[in-house]
Amino acid sequence: MAATGSTAVSRARARPWIAELEDGGGIRTLSYWSAGAYLAQTRFALEGTPCVQVIAGRVRTCVSDAQAHFPAATLLAELGVHSYAGFPLSRAGGEVFGLIAVLDDKPVEDPELTESPLAMIAARVAAEIDRTRTAEALERRERELRMLLDFPPAQVARHDAELRDRYVSQRYRSFFGIDPERDLLGVSCAEIVGEAAITPRRAHLGRILARRGRRLPPHPRTAPTKDHP
Repeated sequence: MAATGSTAVSRARARPWIAELEDGGGIRTLSYWSAGAYLAQTRFALEGTPCVQVIAGRVRTCVSDAQAHFPAATLLAELGVHSYAGFPLSRAGGEVFGLIAVLDDKPVEDPELTESPLAMIAARVAAEIDRTRTAEALERRERELRMLLDFPPAQVARHDAELRDRYVSQRYRSFFGIDPERDLLGVSCAEIVGEAAITPRRAHLGRILARRGRRLPPHPRTAPTKDHP
């Protein structure tokens, strides 16, 4: 359990931390609390540590003599750790991506009293990390997609079934002389390119929807009103 990063750690009684698995088999702390303060991000090698079993998906509690049980985990000796309790962090599909653990310089008197709250906390922490990672991944993919769409020379636009803009590329804006700052979400395509250009698209879209058992919404200009049913 050799660490890289911050080694100026305190010998405070309990040190809870949250870590995620890295490529290559190591783990990286996301949150590391000791002596009443958060410590700098730290990386550990998994080999020879109790974390190996936790990452494998099992709860691991070493009630005492943790240093004797895991002599290769030198950080345990550096911190004066006697007990260890770890719980895996899993995604909704069951894939383990990290762990939450508590290192203590006292033996664990009742493993159940340690493991039960740790399990509840782990479920909440895993859900929050997974949600955050998913949001970050979606945001990153959206940025990449926008870069790809804005790069080609063609004018790229995406419309809904009512032929209202859902997305337009910068080249589309430039071609039609649209203010780059103008919000086009929900704007009718006819307002941008003209009704004459939209009519063939409307007919084509109607045929596509018909094959899927759907109907094209009425044209705003011909939609029935209360006065003219």
